[in-house]
Amino acid sequence: MRILYKNEENGSLTLTDVTSTRYVDDEGVLVFYGDDDLCIHVDQKTADGLTKQLFLEDRLDISGYDCSPYDFDEFDDDEDDDDDDDDILDGSPFVFKF
Repeated sequence: MRILYKNEENGSLTLTDVTSTRYVDDEGVLVFYGDDDLCIHVDQKTADGLTKQLFLEDRLDISGYDCSPYDFDEFDDDEDDDDDDDDILDGSPFVFKF
């Protein structure tokens, strides 16, 4: 699947591959995951329509929307998850026993 969007850095039109989408309700953004992780500010109904169109037609033109790079930290609900990783990655060697 591909989306066409307006690059905010230089105003050019850019075509990029998308593998999935997600609507972040708290922030009111539809996120497009793929080669470039991007988001647009829309309501839930518009997000549903755009997602459906993308998956049915395998392409979507969002150049009319203000599109910005998706910042995982800005919209991340699980900020404390990084602390959990320290328990797993404590530097101990992994030993596989047969």
